[in-house]
Amino acid sequence: MKCHYCEKNAIGRGLCRRHYVQASRDGNLQDYQTENGGAHTIERRLLAKYQVTETGCWEWTGHRRKNKFDYGMIWIGDRFRRAHRVSYEIHKGPIPEGLDVLHSCDNPPCINPDHLSVGTRGENCQDAGNKNRLPLNDRHHNTKLSTQDVATIRSSHQTQKLLSQQFKVTQGTISRIIARKRRAKSDV
Repeated sequence: MKCHYCEKNAIGRGLCRRHYVQASRDGNLQDYQTENGGAHTIERRLLAKYQVTETGCWEWTGHRRKNKFDYGMIWIGDRFRRAHRVSYEIHKGPIPEGLDVLHSCDNPPCINPDHLSVGTRGENCQDAGNKNRLPLNDRHHNTKLSTQDVATIRSSHQTQKLLSQQFKVTQGTISRIIARKRRAKSDV
């Protein structure tokens, strides 16, 4: 589709970027209609921004939240919403209060309703633990002691005070490691 005023490609409401911004700035953007005579439905906007991967995921190609989860985001009303939650609501109905939308495919940008289900935050964490996706022990970003350090502490005959000074942690941390109340799941 071409712009109403020039030969450039239209980005929205039949206007190119320059004319769209100008109409928006002038406050008369509502004078220009979309090709279907009104605003695009949320479903149409959602389904226009994904591509199917080999795994069957509908990977979101629109705006993504730039953090460790990389969720797809879609602008609805006056704020961004997570695309997978919107997809769930469109295809399966409302999300019950207090529940999260979980991905069975472990792919945060996926909006395929077949890969989405509702569950509690605890169920999501348990699923992540079962699939070994939680950063435990040496993989955790805030760990101060390696698995080897824990093994050294447990086999040492030094006092807890000396060990705490050597490894730059508190004596209480050393005590909990020795008693296996901390790092109990490590293989040492």
